[in-house]
Parts: sequence; C-alpha cells; structure tokens
Amino acid sequence: MKQLRTNEFCTTDRDPLVESLLARAVPEIAAEAGNSGIPELAGICLGGGYGRGEGGVFRGPDGVPHPYNDLDFFVFTDGASRRRRREIGVLLEPIAHRWTETLGVDVDFGPAKNVGALCRVERTLMYQELKHGHWQVWGETDVLASLPAIGAEELPPQEGARLLLNRGMGLLLAAERPTDSREDVNFILRNLNKAVLGCADALLIGAGRYRYRLDERLAAFETLAAECGMTPEWPERYARALEFKARPDFRIPENWDAAWDGVRRFWCGSVAGVAGCPAGSSPGDVVSALHRKSVLHGGKGLMNCLNWVRKTHAPGGAVREWFDAPELRMLYLLYRLLAASGPARREIAAAEERRRLYRMWKSIN
Repeated sequence: MKQLRTNEFCTTDRDPLVESLLARAVPEIAAEAGNSGIPELAGICLGGGYGRGEGGVFRGPDGVPHPYNDLDFFVFTDGASRRRRREIGVLLEPIAHRWTETLGVDVDFGPAKNVGALCRVERTLMYQELKHGHWQVWGETDVLASLPAIGAEELPPQEGARLLLNRGMGLLLAAERPTDSREDVNFILRNLNKAVLGCADALLIGAGRYRYRLDERLAAFETLAAECGMTPEWPERYARALEFKARPDFRIPENWDAAWDGVRRFWCGSVAGVAGCPAGSSPGDVVSALHRKSVLHGGKGLMNCLNWVRKTHAPGGAVREWFDAPELRMLYLLYRLLAASGPARREIAAAEERRRLYRMWKSIN
C-alpha cells in the first residue's frame, strides 16, 4: 500500500520518541483494519492533529514523552450502502478498542464515507482540514483526489457556527465533570482549551481570515483582535490554548469555577461576535441576530424544518426559528443556557434540561 503524507512529522515539536512510536503504530493499525476482510474499503487516512503534523506531546512526571491527542482515522469506501457503512463501523470497533488500550490514547475510526460522496462535503471545515493535512496509511490510490481543495478564507460562515456549537457542548460537559481524578482533570482542561480554540477559529472563519496552519491562525487572530478592538485577553487566551494543544500540562487552576467561567464568557462573547452584536448585547438580541444572519445556516427553507423534525421528532422552539438550520437552532438553545449561567460551573442548569440538550446534540450530529 502506498502511503501519502502532507507532513513529514506528526507532532508540533517533532519529538523523536513519539514520532517513532506513531511511525510504527499508525501503519499497523491501518493494516489491521485494511486486512480485516472489508471488500468495499478504499482507503484509510489519519487526520486530526497528528495527521496535520500538529499533534501534542505530553511529558509525565518522569519526563518521558507520550502521545496526547486522539488518533482520528477517516475510513473511505467504494459503493457501500448506508447500512453496510454502519456494519463496517461495527467491524472496526474492536481494533480501535484494542489499540486504545495499547497506546493509552483514544483510537477512533470515523463513520465510513463513500469516495463518490466527497463532493457533498467539500465546503466543510473537517474535510478541508483533512485535505490539507493528512496521512493516508491504507489504499492503492489517493482517496482524497476527488475532494477539491478550497482556500481557508472560502470556508462558509456556518462552519464557524457549527464549531461554536460543538465546542460549547464540550464546555457544558466540562461543567458537569468532577475533579476527583487525573482523568477528570484532563477532560476538563482539554475541553476548556478546545473551547477557546474553537471560539477564535469561529471568529476567523466568520471574518474570512481562517488559516489551515496553527501558527498562521495565531497571527491572523492577533490582527483581527486588534482591528476589532478586542481586549488583549482574547489573543492571550488563544495563545495559551495553542500552547496547551502542543505541550499539554495538568496544572490545576486555583479556582475551577473561575477558570470555567472565564472560558464561558469568552465563548458567549464569540457567539455575539459571530452574530455581529456589540459587547453587552442581551441574549435575546444575540439570538435574533443569529437568526437574521442567513449566511450562518446557508439560507432558510422547509428542508431545515424537516431535518429538525426527523432528528428530534418535534418542531420545537419559536415558529420563526423552524426554518433555520438545525445546528444553528441548537446553538440558540445552548447560548441562551450558557449566557444566563453564573460562575458556578456545576450549577448551570437542571439535569433534565442538560440531558435534553445532550440528546438533541447527538441527534443533530
């Protein structure tokens, strides 16, 4: 199998021990999946941070470096039905589980996608980042050849809204997590930092300033922040989150509530910024502005309403929002909740309301 790489290294720091480990493990994982008797399988690519050459390296108390990020594999098929693609996902689960235990980081095979359907996702952030930064580790031909590469500045604004939704849900999940174990602390810190990164990236996408490389995004965000009159805290938070992504550490905040609330306010301010609202706008004004900004959901139509009903089994919400994109409607709900929250991270909403949001988010995604 021919291996195709856009980057020579997997990690930001090019750590030799982690690079050597991944150079051995990644092809072995792909070979095991590729040789598992799936005739429709066309190729497997490593995406995510390690596929882009921007993966993190964690050093334990003993100073020994370890991989930190998930290993995100994209699975591509040729002519597989929807049912068959689900079956393929089930077939690959034991391999992912086994390697997760071996490596100590999550190994994930994403939902299989037919190569012929790539034209439908050409304007999504996820697949454009994969196009610009990946390691194809299984397959006879370049499975991404049919996916057009578009400039980062051409990404549609609704991709920024989708990013805010997903990172905001991570913020909500972090609010509920206890701080009793190293695993809990890692989960909270990771989601707080991912939320900060997602906020700044969403603003860059909305302004047509996004860049595919992390170092270029930091410079672009510093420029955008200065032009928009943001306080120095905004680019400083982004720079710290980028540092955590490359070299994660587990320094415990003096006050968990204050740390979470700072990111919550950063997220709410970013949602308002994407909506085009000035600082201090009420939650109602921000949601109304999001609703009016048709570029955030690719226009309004009956199909949006039908998709929402199909996924959630009820129209729900205000009638005027029925024809908005499902992801944007979820963002309205999440923003109203987080904007009304106080600084106590574990007291943001009734458990019933949180469970409802989780169910809807999973169905939308």
